[in-house]
Amino acid sequence: MADPEFAGKREGESGRPQSPASPPECAASGLARPRKEKLVVLFRLPLAIEKQLEQIPGAGDVTPAYMLRAFAKEARAELRRLLAEDDLAPHVDEARRIFAMAASDMAVGEPMTVYAQSSAIRAMHAALDDPWLIEARATIVGAFLAAIASLLIEARRVR
Repeated sequence: MADPEFAGKREGESGRPQSPASPPECAASGLARPRKEKLVVLFRLPLAIEKQLEQIPGAGDVTPAYMLRAFAKEARAELRRLLAEDDLAPHVDEARRIFAMAASDMAVGEPMTVYAQSSAIRAMHAALDDPWLIEARATIVGAFLAAIASLLIEARRVR
């Protein structure tokens, strides 16, 4: 092992070539794909939003749980498309309202796996006044997921 070729290598690493690190200019030039993060969030809506489900056309044909899953699925797809601060703009006010709500004002939800871009998650933290990223990512992303779903419900509701 005193041979310089093996210096600093653990057993089994001697024959493997070193993998070159990707140069930083590749990431800066946009060649790297945006990184998605997988999170498990608790999908919870405000109680007032859940009551609005009855005002959606065709609500009598399906159960409220089925409708909530459909809106959650649509909100999850929208969440996946968000990339940066500009994409979050329509959802920020509702996400702030939901983030500030007490747990007693929220309906019990179910855990969901979501995917979000790292850049969007950082922008979500900034939009909810958490620039030091102290709050849990799942909490922040969950607020935006609920905001997107509540806006979708509001848009489909009969006036």
